[in-house]
Amino acid sequence: MKKAVTNSISKPVMIYDGDCRFCTLWIQRWKSLTRDKVKYIPYKNAGSEFHPLTSEDFEKSVHYITTKKEVFSGAGAVFKSLADASVYQFLFWLYNRMSIFKNCTEIGYRFVANNRRISSFMTYIFWGKSLEKPTYHLSRWIFLKLIAIVYFIAFLSFWIQAEGLVGQNGILPANDFFQSVTHQLGSSAFFNVPSLQLFLPGYSGLGLICGMGLVFSLTLFIGVIPRVSLIFLWFLYLSVVA
Repeated sequence: MKKAVTNSISKPVMIYDGDCRFCTLWIQRWKSLTRDKVKYIPYKNAGSEFHPLTSEDFEKSVHYITTKKEVFSGAGAVFKSLADASVYQFLFWLYNRMSIFKNCTEIGYRFVANNRRISSFMTYIFWGKSLEKPTYHLSRWIFLKLIAIVYFIAFLSFWIQAEGLVGQNGILPANDFFQSVTHQLGSSAFFNVPSLQLFLPGYSGLGLICGMGLVFSLTLFIGVIPRVSLIFLWFLYLSVVA
């Protein structure tokens, strides 16, 4: 680290080689990690604002400049930018306190910086064209829709068959079962058989549970209170299978 004679800056700045494909790929990743806490500037746009740092310095490695005008380069710049953005702060702690970690990461950084074409190719092989942090929004959206459909079908199909299966004249009357559970277990019945049917006896209670299950399946599908819907769906279905 060294002091740079610069104008005052309100936000930390990461300066990188904008002509380097490998550099710009990883800057995408860093932007997604540090969000709006760090400003990123290609060195050709930096001008002489960060004198005495020169274009030759920026071509060799990334440089990170703090609001206190402290300058970090190479692996130190990487770890300091993450620490200032409250991401993986332990890495900068290790870099500052363990010389072996500092030396190894700087050697690794220098090797990558001197072999950018190979590094860019390996990045493409293992990470693809973009290194931005994945959000999983699409996967989450699809998963919740499918869960909602599964719950809806489960509650609807059981409700249709419930009278013949667990109705008063069904194969295994649920009302008789829960009366027996309450009689034998008393106050601990709910902890052993966690079901709302203990409090909503009879076929009408079961119908209410299934109806609520259908309603919360729909709210989950359309994205209304998804977390609450999932909690209720889990407990309502538990009440059915119990």
